[in-house]
Amino acid sequence: MYKSNISVFSPTGNTKKVASFILDNIKTNTPANLDDLVIIGCPIYKGRVPVDYMNWLETHPFYNKSVIIVETFGNIHIDDALIELYDWCTQNNNTVLGVVAVASPHSYSTPQQPIATDRPTNEEWAELKAFALKMVNKIDLDVGQTPLAIPGNHPYRELLPTVAIEPKRDLLKCNDCRKCRRKCSVDNPSILELDGIEVKQCLMCGACIKTCPQDALSFTTTPMEPIINHLFTLSKEVQPSLFIS
Repeated sequence: MYKSNISVFSPTGNTKKVASFILDNIKTNTPANLDDLVIIGCPIYKGRVPVDYMNWLETHPFYNKSVIIVETFGNIHIDDALIELYDWCTQNNNTVLGVVAVASPHSYSTPQQPIATDRPTNEEWAELKAFALKMVNKIDLDVGQTPLAIPGNHPYRELLPTVAIEPKRDLLKCNDCRKCRRKCSVDNPSILELDGIEVKQCLMCGACIKTCPQDALSFTTTPMEPIINHLFTLSKEVQPSLFIS
């Protein structure tokens, strides 16, 4: 049994922030027992659910729960990530109450090239609150599974190969506080080594970079620059968040 109502993969905190906001608004608006409610979610990576999170769900499955799916994206593409998590939930006999995909600051965003740093907007937070109240209504009425128009394709888009690039540490800035190691999604010990992070272990999630108080870690190495440039260009076209209930 899940000990918490929230079970998300949230390296830089965006998904957890949205999930917590929804849960808080549900709890303050219903006296219902929420033991069977689970909010799952993750950032969208290359139009799909992160492989490591999908693998975690497969080894920590749950059944016959009421589920809210929360995914965040850096104002780029949603593609098949929502339908992928929705399929996993329904295949395990869970009831999906609602689904959101919320634009949030991209994990590769930098001060020089900000990507969705102004999202969610105030209007989107208001929509999230309205979404939470709709979830309350479904919970209170015990409506069960209702038809949801989830965007995505079958088969899912092909998983793109991972580029072998790891964050670099600026030894002149680093004060050895080790916050990066504690924040690392895979507890990668090589994050503190002088020659950089072990590529094979790194998820490229950006958690260590975002948590570093000295700005001593970065992806702005030569191979990464064209990727960030491309994402920055794509992000200029505003993509709407989705609220499906």
